[in-house]
Amino acid sequence: MNIYQDQVSQARTALERYRTTLVKFAKLQHSPILEIDRKEIIKYLEHGGFPDRPDTIPLLMKCLIKSCYSYAVLRKYCVSILGEIPSPGTIGECLARVFSHEPFREEETWFPAKLGETAAEIQVREKYDLKSNRMKPRMIRVLLDSSSEMGMKLERGLSAFYLEVEDVVKGEPEHLWEYVVELARGIYNVGPALICDFLKEIGFSQFVKVDHHFQKEFPALMNMNSCDKISPRIHFIISQQISKELGMTPYHLDKILYDWGRYKKYANWVE
Repeated sequence: MNIYQDQVSQARTALERYRTTLVKFAKLQHSPILEIDRKEIIKYLEHGGFPDRPDTIPLLMKCLIKSCYSYAVLRKYCVSILGEIPSPGTIGECLARVFSHEPFREEETWFPAKLGETAAEIQVREKYDLKSNRMKPRMIRVLLDSSSEMGMKLERGLSAFYLEVEDVVKGEPEHLWEYVVELARGIYNVGPALICDFLKEIGFSQFVKVDHHFQKEFPALMNMNSCDKISPRIHFIISQQISKELGMTPYHLDKILYDWGRYKKYANWVE
């Protein structure tokens, strides 16, 4: 897809308006906004920051599972358990409550091998249908698959995994997309969008989560009638191209569009 300079100019103007509006809205004392979104808008959109890269394997695994559980139905289920959207800091507590299993609260459980053993123990006890779309079987299947997949990725340690991803992001957008597709392939019911969410939330700013939020906001940004016929892969590649033209990281493009999609209905509070 060709990107024209008038589209770039329009996108730059629109994104800056979205960004400044979101920051003003987040700073309103009584604005109807989730506290986690308020903090992230100020940290990432006002100050231009990025998520911190996990410095331990257990924290990395918590980030992965949080992202794998972030699609709407499962996220709502987790919110019903925790009373808030899970974060890497609370995902262990969420699982401990869901499965009445204390070890999820312990840091040592979150190394891939131990996490896989823990999930397998629960599966032996509960005998879930692992192809079911019900919440608990889905959650256990993700734990089993992701612990196996990341166990292989982390055989040489955390630093080696980061070097692997850093090498990937030096390539063309198509190469980045192929990497997330391959990583997602090993985890049942987890697609490339959720793997992109994982990678961008551990500090790799080259990734965007191509989900319905992104796809809904992107046409207006680019002055297009619709993106319905554009595949997630093409969306991802275009996001890299437009970010480069704008001098903006894909992460910040993603973040602005996501938060704008959630909170634009309140734009008149500050405009």
